[in-house]
Amino acid sequence: MLEILNNNYINIYLDKYKLFHIIKKTDHIPDNKELDIMKDKLNYLYDVIKKKDIQIIQIFHFEIDKISEMLEYSECIKYMTNFFTSNQSFFIKHLKCTYILINNSFIKNIIKTILNFYTSTKPIHFIETIDDIEN
Repeated sequence: MLEILNNNYINIYLDKYKLFHIIKKTDHIPDNKELDIMKDKLNYLYDVIKKKDIQIIQIFHFEIDKISEMLEYSECIKYMTNFFTSNQSFFIKHLKCTYILINNSFIKNIIKTILNFYTSTKPIHFIETIDDIEN
């Protein structure tokens, strides 16, 4: 396991070919400086993956379980959406699929609805547990 970033709001690590993003339940909302650090670390990892020419599975595990907590993250979500959009060519070549683990069914349905307006080049799966991830 290779830890990319671990702080009070997110834990990002690579375990074999699985890139985990654990979004922690916290009162701390990251500012742009903290998001820039995360972006730089991910960009470095993406460069390594490109050089090794491998494919990864991406997992987002949201420990957030209330809609009010999700709304507090709206600026972070916008920032990260722009970041992921700017790396679209990386994902087309190096991403097998994305898994989303979130326990709140209401929030899960909101995310599913939003994703209906998004044309994904790779599959996106909602899962109940980490064990549901296919290799």
